[in-house]
Amino acid sequence: TVLTITHRLTTARQADHVVVLDHGSVVAEGPWEALLAGEDSRLARLWTAQLGLDDDAVAQDALRSSF
Repeated sequence: TVLTITHRLTTARQADHVVVLDHGSVVAEGPWEALLAGEDSRLARLWTAQLGLDDDAVAQDALRSSF
């Protein structure tokens, strides 16, 4: 068993089971494909934002620096 904690969704994409946290609370969990396809998917919005496809995908106040 390997537990990976990451902000890089390309890393999370490789996992068998993904848990999405928002401010310390679990907001979604399951296989990557199922989470990405879900209606009003938090993971889909994060994925789109991380790829730079939609700058408005994540509210600006939700973005946090890692510094």
